[in-house]
Amino acid sequence: MNTLTLRGVTAAVASVLLSLGMGPAGAITFVATPQAEPTVSSAGFKHPALGFTLEQLEYARQQVRADVEPYKTYYNILSTVCCNYANIDLQPTNRDPSKVDTPNTPNYNNGTGQTRMINDSQGALTQAILYYMTGKNEYRRNAMRILRTWSNMNPAGYAYFPDAHIHNGVPLFRMLMAAEIMRYTPADATYTAYPLAWTATDTQKLKDNLIDPMERTFFASNERFMNQHVYSIAGRLAGAIFTDNRARYDETVEWLTVNATSTRQDINGGILPLIPLIDSDNPLNTAGYPFYQIQEMMRDQAHGGDNVDNLIGLLRLVNSQGTKVDPYSGKPSTAVDAVTVYKFGGNRLLMGANSYAQFMLGYKTPWADTSGGTSGISEAYRGRLYAAEGIAEIYNVYKYEQDVDVDAVAPYLATAASHQNGFVTPWGRGTPDNKDFGAEAFITLPKALTGKTLPPNTGMLETERKTIYLNGEWNTLTEGARTFGHGQVTPSGATVVFHDIVYADRSKYAPVGMMIRTNAVTKLSAGATEDAKPWCEMTVPNTEGQWRYIVPDASTAATGSRRLGDNIIYFKFSGAEGATVDVDFVNLNAPTQLTPPRFAMPVFPQTEFVVQGMTYRAAYPATDANPADTVTYKAISIPAGASLDSATGALVWTPAPNQVGEHEIVISATDGVAISTMTARLSVQPDRQSAFLAAQTGYDSAAVYTTPSLATFKAELAPLQQQVTSTSDADFPALLKKVQAVAQKLELLNPRLASDGSLDWSKNMVTTTVLNPAAIPGLVDDDYNTTSGDLRDVVTLDYGENYRVAANAFGIRPRFMFGNRTQGINVYGSNDKSSWTLLSSRETTDTSGQNFIMEVIPVVQGQEQQKYRYFMLRVDHPGPPTDPAYPGISSYSELHFYGNRYDLLAPVDVSASVKMLQSGLTVNRFTQKYSGTVTITNTTQQTITGPLQFTLEGLSAGVTLDNATGIKDGVPYITLPAAELAPGQSVTLTTTFSNPSRLAIGYNRKLISAKY
Repeated sequence: MNTLTLRGVTAAVASVLLSLGMGPAGAITFVATPQAEPTVSSAGFKHPALGFTLEQLEYARQQVRADVEPYKTYYNILSTVCCNYANIDLQPTNRDPSKVDTPNTPNYNNGTGQTRMINDSQGALTQAILYYMTGKNEYRRNAMRILRTWSNMNPAGYAYFPDAHIHNGVPLFRMLMAAEIMRYTPADATYTAYPLAWTATDTQKLKDNLIDPMERTFFASNERFMNQHVYSIAGRLAGAIFTDNRARYDETVEWLTVNATSTRQDINGGILPLIPLIDSDNPLNTAGYPFYQIQEMMRDQAHGGDNVDNLIGLLRLVNSQGTKVDPYSGKPSTAVDAVTVYKFGGNRLLMGANSYAQFMLGYKTPWADTSGGTSGISEAYRGRLYAAEGIAEIYNVYKYEQDVDVDAVAPYLATAASHQNGFVTPWGRGTPDNKDFGAEAFITLPKALTGKTLPPNTGMLETERKTIYLNGEWNTLTEGARTFGHGQVTPSGATVVFHDIVYADRSKYAPVGMMIRTNAVTKLSAGATEDAKPWCEMTVPNTEGQWRYIVPDASTAATGSRRLGDNIIYFKFSGAEGATVDVDFVNLNAPTQLTPPRFAMPVFPQTEFVVQGMTYRAAYPATDANPADTVTYKAISIPAGASLDSATGALVWTPAPNQVGEHEIVISATDGVAISTMTARLSVQPDRQSAFLAAQTGYDSAAVYTTPSLATFKAELAPLQQQVTSTSDADFPALLKKVQAVAQKLELLNPRLASDGSLDWSKNMVTTTVLNPAAIPGLVDDDYNTTSGDLRDVVTLDYGENYRVAANAFGIRPRFMFGNRTQGINVYGSNDKSSWTLLSSRETTDTSGQNFIMEVIPVVQGQEQQKYRYFMLRVDHPGPPTDPAYPGISSYSELHFYGNRYDLLAPVDVSASVKMLQSGLTVNRFTQKYSGTVTITNTTQQTITGPLQFTLEGLSAGVTLDNATGIKDGVPYITLPAAELAPGQSVTLTTTFSNPSRLAIGYNRKLISAKY
């Protein structure tokens, strides 16, 4: 049974939310209090201080032992949740079990070593923190075993492998954070099972066999692409601090802030280029006021969020050393005008994160394509704020430690921080498996957060914590224990935007349960953006003051090709001005927690046709998965004279003569918890024949359809036409639905894209190799963010045995930001998939400097009318790879065919293009057969493509063509042995007839291009 109090959340979010409430009830048990030994090296580095300060570490321990929030909860998660990292007998994943402190894989040259590094770094850090908090020797032993195992790696066994610079920086930081705690805390000399003391040898071996080889192999370049650069310098900075390498540290700090020596400023991952200020006088600024932006927001918001999470981690790493930088050059400085890395660039990270939060919350956000093009902010992953957990850390550090009025300076960031599920990233499965900073930050929480509890876990996306309000008059109200959004509909509607959306399995029914209360009938549209075409439209009934679920269906079957926001939904209510809508929360677990009544009628229904004066009866039942529920129906909008059975949903209506035209029927069904509505559209026709013709909507007698679909249409329509007058009134609506179904089977031979008139080949026309068929619609949508995916081989398209395409040009557009991966492509054609003809008159180029425009490339002269079944796209001269580790990747965002598709099953008379010479007939005196020849010559300058059929129309009665290939529609034909005729080419056929009556033999010669 549905319950109004049941509240759930998606599994992805719940795993984190639920963990925040876990852990032992009392203070932790400790056996000793390890005291770190602070020092300052000759190079000026503070120790222990690697992403934390000794003061922060000690304060965190005090609060954990005193059972004070939020330290208590975060520590409990670390010590009890996930992945075995807190196991008191933890072993390195990279150990050789037969030897002490020896790596199983001593060479670091592939993903196996990387995976072990990710896991062992998290294990080492977990164990080091547990040791510091509890004083238990076993935890120190475990951390030391991991660190010593990795310190025995083979320094000559390092080799770069794909993405190594991305995935290893933060793990090395974690490993060295653990080593920093071990190195500067004393060991218990009474423990003899394993040597616990850190030695100079440990330091040297870690430097020689892990830190330095990783730096020179993975992290030595400052030319990495945007946030890949950010990932890379995480390990470089940590290594420089641990080894007291001042020159490397100072260089890397500048790489972090400005990276002025990069030769690729267009992809520079330094803070200033990555988060530019777009001044109001910048000609690219169309907003009229200055603003900041994170450059990778044009790529997608997963990458944009990576910048937020990892830059705050890097700033924490630098700040733990007390380093200040020059406000302009970004180099470490002790000058009087030097600033903290947080303040660098005018609080640059804060301002960039504010713009990121503005967009992710659902607000329109200014943008400038600094390349001079017309790109915008990507909608990919929009709304996924739960994954950008660095936002809360940014807010708290700037507010409480950098004395910035964040609420005034960065209001969107402040709102997003208040919507977060905690103050920092919790320890858990998502952390060790990825490459981001975050979970270690609970040690460095600002003291002002001491005693503050994490937001309550209601298991819902609550309006007060997961929404913003746009148009309409909104405010937040509280009634008893319920806090909700209260909106009044205005002429522009009333919109509430939910972020952190995670849909249920969209391959099946995927209801999004929204708890609402209304005082009037309104219309609801759900869309991916404020201005996007809705993926759902429904009528919301007047709930008469009762809280009820409404359940828009997000399934693929219900939404079709309409785009959903990846992690965001714009719910817009419209209707009578002043109507009120209260919204409490969204329950994304509706498929498992609710059993709403479900109508069979699609969200966007097809119009049904009825006849005036003829009684129309329709059943609109809503099924409820819970048999104990009672479903009640209500007419929200039905035509005058119609009646609805509230118990069954059955509608009865006899349209009057004055009701000819369009009508909308809206019905609701409720089980007392959820309300579902459906809309039916009826078109009343004056008589049966009019209704029959109207039901054929979509059929155009002037259009050219594929031969099979047109034949099916005519064959199935004919018997229905014969039943128009004889079918009973009761059965006539069903006959009209059959007519509609028949018309929907029609397929245009040449469907066209509205944007440029090219062939819309996404309409189930081709089979492919290499290219995923699911990517095809994205290659004709004029969006350079939807792509072919990364391709590593030639792509072939097969239009099928019954079709050929003659193209006069091809349009190919690169994927946004990766023009090099479209460079050097040629298009080839074939009819046997063996011999290929070059069609494109030139290769594609890199159009990055032209805003990634689509190149329309004409075919080679003379190929404009040549028809091919197969097309091949091949990179003949690839552009420079984005990452040398990934050579040979091609991708494109648009692929257009300018030309026509030809139906081999549709006969084309090409007789006018040939000369046919017919010999006289001779009689064989033994067989009495009449024989002759026909020579057919192509008299044009174009190849005549086949299959080619020589037909003998009107052959004399009583005469039979003995060597006919076949008979089509009563006409005998001979298939030419040549599949096509080149200009000037001749083919000679033999004709053999039986003529028992010895009549004159005559016929009309034709050459038909068709596949029989």
